[in-house]
Amino acid sequence: MVTRLAKAFREGKKSKVKSLQHILTRSLAAKVLAVRRVTTNQWKNTPGVDRMLWKTPEEKSRAVLSLRRRGYNPLPLRRVFIPKKNGKLRGLGIPTMKDRVMQATFLLALIPVSEEAADPNSYGFRPFRSTADAMGQCFTLLAKRASPQ
Repeated sequence: MVTRLAKAFREGKKSKVKSLQHILTRSLAAKVLAVRRVTTNQWKNTPGVDRMLWKTPEEKSRAVLSLRRRGYNPLPLRRVFIPKKNGKLRGLGIPTMKDRVMQATFLLALIPVSEEAADPNSYGFRPFRSTADAMGQCFTLLAKRASPQ
């Protein structure tokens, strides 16, 4: 599905991209993958304002089946203040598990399009890119005889 999305965007078929994104965000596989990503990441034990955590397989499967786009309204963020090194406090908003899963589901549909539209030599805040990739690109461009000093 992701490769079909990228190919449709590359070919300039905007209506096809939109319909594929629509199908992807409603598919059971995308919802299951989003729940898995949210429940296995570093913040899996941090609840939102509803204080709900999905730890057991039953809770996770119930969560997958309860995800609906129609009538979905996100809950407010839980506000936590973290102390900074200079003594001040930094505000942090923590969404509920359901809101995180909805964000992850839509992210699955948006990443292929943004990766196709992005510059191939852009490395900041992109998935599967690192500073090592940027340094390697700089080396290949600057190591040629005709490149500037």
